[in-house]
Amino acid sequence: MRHSGALLVALGLLSGCAPSVGAHPAVPPSAASDEVSASGEVLVEEPATAERAASVEVVEVSAPMADPAEELAVAAELGGENQAVHAHEDHEDTVEDALEEDSLAEVPEGLLSARPGEAAPEEAAPVQSPRLLLSRAEIDRRVVKDLASLGPLSVGVGGKGVLVNGVQMQEGPHWTLNEPSIAYATDETIDFLQRSILAVQKQFPGTPKLQIGHLSAKRGGPLRSHKSHQSGRDVDLGFYYKADSHARWYARAHGGNLDVARTWALVRAFLTETDVNYIFINTSIQVLLKEHAIAIGEDREWLDDVFEYGGKSRWSIIRHSPGHDTHIHVRFYNPVAQEMGWRAYGALVSSGRIKPPTFYTSYKAQKGDILGRVAKRFNVSVADIQKANGLRSTKIVAGRVYRIPRKGQVNQPGRVVIPKRRLPPLGSGSHEVAAPNEH
Repeated sequence: MRHSGALLVALGLLSGCAPSVGAHPAVPPSAASDEVSASGEVLVEEPATAERAASVEVVEVSAPMADPAEELAVAAELGGENQAVHAHEDHEDTVEDALEEDSLAEVPEGLLSARPGEAAPEEAAPVQSPRLLLSRAEIDRRVVKDLASLGPLSVGVGGKGVLVNGVQMQEGPHWTLNEPSIAYATDETIDFLQRSILAVQKQFPGTPKLQIGHLSAKRGGPLRSHKSHQSGRDVDLGFYYKADSHARWYARAHGGNLDVARTWALVRAFLTETDVNYIFINTSIQVLLKEHAIAIGEDREWLDDVFEYGGKSRWSIIRHSPGHDTHIHVRFYNPVAQEMGWRAYGALVSSGRIKPPTFYTSYKAQKGDILGRVAKRFNVSVADIQKANGLRSTKIVAGRVYRIPRKGQVNQPGRVVIPKRRLPPLGSGSHEVAAPNEH
């Protein structure tokens, strides 16, 4: 059996210093509200008043705090263009994020143990890409001088990450985009998505266009109503519905309106033709899909391996998540974009293109300041400031400079191990039937 969850090498946690780890998932130049000085230091955003501006100095890029709770927190305070309101998608992807960021998702390579009787996760063969031939020194140079030449970079995990050099998906003859402004992803994600949709068309010519919802913002990062979709690897898309159901985007799927044959063809394509990480679908829909797959002759052992419903593997790819009977949420591995992001992470941080998990603002205390008021101004706790400065009391001295810890954009995960695709045995699904209620 293969592991469909993210196998991340937590080398950064072992060293306590993210930039020293080497490869890193990429983050977009969207740390844009911050200025970068000639020396490469990141300058903090200006406070609301001129008085505060006089007090705020340079942000020091430092090692992340080794606080697991903080590292798993989503940087919800990041705003701007990413905070789009989505009327039809008010769900929060809590289950997806827990799966991505749980203890099984960030462990050193080779330390993930299998249960008795289970095979250990097996790594896929390395992909071939000219970008992966670049030296670390050349990558670091291009981050500063020619960032676009590195192509799309996926940095961090789905629930706390960024997208560098994102590609906007375009309308196509077999799909339609509901919100093009947040239809950015890596080239690999878009290729996987298009390839899977075309596989349905090949099997069932004349299939209506598939509705595609949210991908990521242009520079990744948080999207309102989502806790994931931050690093260019997540996609929300509709189901295929029966022609006489007149179902529209985000309609709740059930046995009466779901075109099970076409939807299974799509899911099967994700499983067999892409590097899929997770597919989130309500259990009620999994039941329909799995029953159909069995009826057309799919291998039962393979189905039990990939489906959570009725499955026998803890590495199932098709997972239940509440609310996913209105749409499918797919998260892909990106062998090139994630690897390049991992390699470029240190240069992205040191050049100010992105912020590390924790960085520090230098604040010069003013006459009349009290620690509680300073903490409130920067939206941090008194204890955090005390810890950062070795203070045993809440007393601060006017004119003295204090370090204020701030939350950044993304933590530095370990190197991503892409598992082999879990393919069905030859001949599985050989009893295929025509889709019911042909369009």
